[in-house]
Amino acid sequence: MMNCQPELRGKLVTVGSWDFEIVDELKPRPDDLLIVKTRYSGFVRTLLDEELRKRGIRFLFFTGIATNVCVESTLRDAFFLEYWPILISDAAMGSQRSMHEATLQNVEAFFGWTIPAAEFVNKIGAAD
Repeated sequence: MMNCQPELRGKLVTVGSWDFEIVDELKPRPDDLLIVKTRYSGFVRTLLDEELRKRGIRFLFFTGIATNVCVESTLRDAFFLEYWPILISDAAMGSQRSMHEATLQNVEAFFGWTIPAAEFVNKIGAAD
């Protein structure tokens, strides 16, 4: 995108702008860890890996936009850092449906697992 529209460089998901805001239902609590992502991957130039390791977290669940860019970039880095990435397949959205499907196939074949949201909620509920 930056190659085609260089005027957008540094203007996408800008801290303090509307597209940086978190919806009220997902707002972090005061004791929640908040990592600000500045690249496609949440691991690049952040403390995410360090914070996850401090907490002993090994399994990571992925949702978000765009499946084929930011979500996949972070998921791949998680795999390379020896986490167990799990993509909630219908809680992510690609820039195009075909791109979303391609990422699902990549994840299932090479980098982790996928699971639909209803199945995820069911399994989490059963664990209580």
